[in-house]
Amino acid sequence: MFNTTEIKDVKVKLGQLVRRLRKQQKLTQVQMSHNLGVSRATLNNLEAGKNFTIDTLFKVLKELQLLETLDDELDRVSASLLGRPADRKSYDNPQAADKWSEPKPLY
Repeated sequence: MFNTTEIKDVKVKLGQLVRRLRKQQKLTQVQMSHNLGVSRATLNNLEAGKNFTIDTLFKVLKELQLLETLDDELDRVSASLLGRPADRKSYDNPQAADKWSEPKPLY
């Protein structure tokens, strides 16, 4: 059978990663939530893989100094899927856009 990725499983993985990284930095949920400007319950929900907003996730990634890494990965994936340059300078340069190839089919 096919192995499908479920949203709830990804949320749990993200929560586990955040918890491990927070503890690695020797921060309590109270300390980190204070740094983020969110409630401890909000951070607890994220770590438990329960409902959380994308803004909360981005705040946590920024606090853990991972937001730039995610942004770089998005550029890389976009470049791969759309056939565009992966580096931000050419990605944001309208003159470089002429050199981009047409999007590649996903099939």
